[in-house]
Amino acid sequence: MREKINRLAEGNYEYEQSRVIVTPEVLDWNHVTKQVYQTSLVISNEKRHLMKGIVTTHAPEITIDPVNFRGVDSTIVVSVDMERVKPGENFESVLQIISDCGNEKVPLCIPKESVKAEASGHQIEDLSQFVSLVQKDIEAGVKLFDTPAFRDGLLAKDAQKQAIYDGLRASAGRKNALDNFLVSIGKKKPVTIAVEQVYRQYDACREAFQDEISITKNTWGYEEFQICSDASFLRIENAHITTEEFVGDRFVCKYEIDPEQMVMGKNYARIEIKNTRQTIKISVVAVKPGVQHEKAQKNRREQRTLCQMLKRHLAFCMNRLPLQDYLQEMDQLLQGSGLEKNSTRLQLYRIHLAIMEHQAEVVTKGLNSLEEQAEELRKEHPERYAGFCYLKGIWTDDESVKEGCIRQIRDCYEETGQDAQVLWCLLYLDPELQSEKKKFTTILEQLTDGCYSPIFYLEICQILNDTPKYLTELSEVIVQALHWGCKNHFIEKETALRYVYLAGRLRQYSAGVLEDMTLLYERYPEDEILTVICKMLMRGQITTKDAFVWYERGVNHNLKITELYEYYMYSIDEKETMAFTHSVLLYFLYDNHLTVDKKAMLYAYVVRQKDKDPETYESYRTLMQNFTWKQLREGRISTNLGVLYNEFVTEEVLDKEMAVQLAGFLLQYEITCDNPNMVGVYVSHPELSEEHFAPFVKGKAVITCATSRAKLFLIDREYHRYADDSWYRLKPLLEMDGMKEVCYRFDKQNRALLLALGEQASKQVVDTAETVELRAQLLECEGLRENYRHALELKQMQYFYQRGERGRLEEALEQLDWTTVEAGGRGRMIEYCAWCECFAKAMEGILQFGFEGIPIKRLQTISEQAFQDASAVPDERMLCLAWKLFTENAYSEPVLKYLMRFFSGTVAELVCLWQAAGDLSRESLEERLLAQSIFSGEVVPEVFTVFAQYKEHAGNKQIIRAFKKWMAYEYLLRGRELPEELFADYFVDVQKKEDMPCLLAVLKHMSGKAELSEEEAKFADYHVGKLYDQKMIFAFYRNFYGKISLPEHVLDQVYVEYIANPDHDVALHYRIYVGADKGKYAEVKMHNVFAGIHVREFVLFEDERLEYYITEHYNGKDHRSEVQEITTGKDDIHPDTGSRYAKLNEMMAAKNSGEDEKLIDLMESFTMEREIAASIFEPL
Repeated sequence: MREKINRLAEGNYEYEQSRVIVTPEVLDWNHVTKQVYQTSLVISNEKRHLMKGIVTTHAPEITIDPVNFRGVDSTIVVSVDMERVKPGENFESVLQIISDCGNEKVPLCIPKESVKAEASGHQIEDLSQFVSLVQKDIEAGVKLFDTPAFRDGLLAKDAQKQAIYDGLRASAGRKNALDNFLVSIGKKKPVTIAVEQVYRQYDACREAFQDEISITKNTWGYEEFQICSDASFLRIENAHITTEEFVGDRFVCKYEIDPEQMVMGKNYARIEIKNTRQTIKISVVAVKPGVQHEKAQKNRREQRTLCQMLKRHLAFCMNRLPLQDYLQEMDQLLQGSGLEKNSTRLQLYRIHLAIMEHQAEVVTKGLNSLEEQAEELRKEHPERYAGFCYLKGIWTDDESVKEGCIRQIRDCYEETGQDAQVLWCLLYLDPELQSEKKKFTTILEQLTDGCYSPIFYLEICQILNDTPKYLTELSEVIVQALHWGCKNHFIEKETALRYVYLAGRLRQYSAGVLEDMTLLYERYPEDEILTVICKMLMRGQITTKDAFVWYERGVNHNLKITELYEYYMYSIDEKETMAFTHSVLLYFLYDNHLTVDKKAMLYAYVVRQKDKDPETYESYRTLMQNFTWKQLREGRISTNLGVLYNEFVTEEVLDKEMAVQLAGFLLQYEITCDNPNMVGVYVSHPELSEEHFAPFVKGKAVITCATSRAKLFLIDREYHRYADDSWYRLKPLLEMDGMKEVCYRFDKQNRALLLALGEQASKQVVDTAETVELRAQLLECEGLRENYRHALELKQMQYFYQRGERGRLEEALEQLDWTTVEAGGRGRMIEYCAWCECFAKAMEGILQFGFEGIPIKRLQTISEQAFQDASAVPDERMLCLAWKLFTENAYSEPVLKYLMRFFSGTVAELVCLWQAAGDLSRESLEERLLAQSIFSGEVVPEVFTVFAQYKEHAGNKQIIRAFKKWMAYEYLLRGRELPEELFADYFVDVQKKEDMPCLLAVLKHMSGKAELSEEEAKFADYHVGKLYDQKMIFAFYRNFYGKISLPEHVLDQVYVEYIANPDHDVALHYRIYVGADKGKYAEVKMHNVFAGIHVREFVLFEDERLEYYITEHYNGKDHRSEVQEITTGKDDIHPDTGSRYAKLNEMMAAKNSGEDEKLIDLMESFTMEREIAASIFEPL
């Protein structure tokens, strides 16, 4: 600004200001925070000059950064705080650019529609349009979903949807969050997939190959899926897919099967396609052929046959299969066994069956055949050789042959390291082993060495059944044998009872023995066995659902076992329908050492059955009451304790200790989730700023839901959130709504309880003192959302205001935090502040959020003190308020002084301030006003009055000099009207110091006067002559005709004057003619006489016409003016000037008018003067 003032003061003018350009023409608003909208504009100028200036506004909602700018292109960021704008209305205002290139107004408008949302250049006005956008472009949808405009625009009127949005927005994966949101609000279905086949089989897999699974989806949307295989030979190409990879509604998942990773035969794999919502399992069977595979199949077939033969043999030995059936079935098994026809094993089996059928010929033939192979058989398969000797021994009647066979078998037994198969052959031939005791001992030794043959178990059981006294201890091998006998029901009762007796004496728990006891009890339901079962379960501390069956039987059989009833209680399944016998109830009435949970279960049962069994209830009553109160004081809660609390916790018995604990339980729920992919649940209350997380333990968790508006969000292992309420069930731990108010009397610090009661109170039509106290307690709580806190504060203050409780209202206002006050309630808060005369608090809110909607008189009253106490540092918000008061004519002297000191605006606005200031000291304002006028080029008529006052105050001489010269320049080139006083100043100034623009201005002004004073005439005569001699000739000189003596040729000529940029080339195109023949245009250059005033003189005689147009050339561009015409008539002839031009013109006029005598006289006079001049003045 100073630079331009100095330049003008020195007489350096800029012909024209470069036009201010503001881009873009249409401002694009971005929603950058919840309530702040932002745009940017670039200020430049047409000539691309360096420019300086400021940007101002009178709207307190607007923030400008930076306010001052300097540069060729200056970017200005404009932010609008819509928090200050009345909801549902357009925001309209104006930015004022004040620069050295002039002023420019930029209108601002944010339509209420744009407060909704915008994405990809499309205005989104509702959720239906948003859904369409997501279907077309999910990226744009996600971008919009994450903006404040989505929540505060599209969801502005739906608190439910806002709560769901807030909870899901914290989810991992933006696309997942978006899709789950649309599913939760019912705008789309969840994405599910399907496959055509869930079983696939591949035969003869010799080389690696690929196959594919066609996966289809049911609808549009975003979802992720994991694809995995549990077998190494089956490799999945895409382990992770999203619906974005689908083509249409189909995705092809490829997988490879590699036989190199397979074993011979059948190989099994399972493909799983899963996400949180569903799991699809595809079974795959792949067969790898080969020689080993065929051998393995043959071996498996043989093993199956042998297994079936063993089962038939055992059944036959236990007398459960008749001989004929046994022989028939064994024969059928051998035929389908796959054993080679001449194999020794098949021959041995055939001979054995033939002996049992007494087929001598077959036996003899078979033994003879094997005899021929005996030596080889002994070397290769000693166990088969022993079998041959066994068959030979039992068939022969010759004792010596039999003894030989026994010797051969014994030798094989030793040679094979006491092979079990060889031993079996001895058991039926060797006389030494016919003794049961010897046989029993020998078999036990074999079993101890690691044999697990059921044939030996059968032998042991037969011996013990025949001689139970042999069962003296329960060694490992005996238990194994007895276990086989129990499973196969081959234990006689006497042996069983002996087994039971020994089992009862065991000191450690044995799962195998316990199983045997249960099997024996099924055959022999004796209390002795039941007792051992119960004791053994208790010894192992088994409290499973299966154990309960035995404990229950023991209780029903009145078994006298210590702690039986306790274990009965510990193992009971509460999910099942419980029915306690009288003995159980009686037992625990007098001897109760149960844990807290089990006691609670028992007592809850008694309470539930009180109508059916009132006598037992009364017997337990005191016991249950004391237990219940104790548990409540200790802060325990469960479903059963909830039953007891409902029954025994009443207003009469409640004390503070119990009330504090109960208050925490009243709003707790047990959530059960059926989806195994969920790991926990977030509970979100719209009244609270934080969420609460509860992990699932076996699909369950305990959560607190204080109000009906609480939202639950399940979370999976990938931290994705879901608002699907079909995946869980809620059950309140207590149903004691009536106790909330009672607990509140004891405990006024429990936030959840306060929220619940607050919700109830909000439904009341009329507030009570109790409601006011409740809200006061709530306002003391930490973690409340600001909007909820504000609603509470507003209701409190409304109550105090309506009841005229000024003191309490003042106290509430002192605690008020304006940042928590929503737009809809600010006006009311200001009203309350004004009523209480809390003007400082009111001003705090006004300065923070603006004054829209506040009555002007109230605004004046509130702000009065603030302006009196205003600091020396300007505040934009105070300035906006002060200007509002000023424009509404509701200002006081402090307001006016504040504006005069700090206000920045247009020259016209500053003039209004100056006029209003009256008798106040205005020198500083005058200086700022004039400096800004010079800087920006803005001039209003009142500026000259301001200038006159400023000049009287002896203001800044440089500003005065610059203003005068600038106005002189404007007068000369723009024709600006100036006050007479200014010309008087010019007249005085130029006589003191030469100043060309001021001199020309005063001369031009004098030329228009009807009369000049003697002083003015002398002044004009001198300076016009001097300027004429300097070739500075202007058209206005001719206006001095008759007032001063003009140079001779001034009136002889006509002047074409044209004002243009001095940097431009100006040419005059003209033609002078009389009559109809105009001729061609001639071109001459026009002279720049002063600062862009171009002049060209012409001599025109009577009736001649000058027709012309002017062209400007600059930077390759041309501008042409309109064609104009000048003519000379009688009125333009001034004969008294005495010039030859005047005389010639006068003669032509006389000739044209037919005045011949006058013409002759003029001609004689002209000739005489010419001769005299020639005789007097000789050439040099």
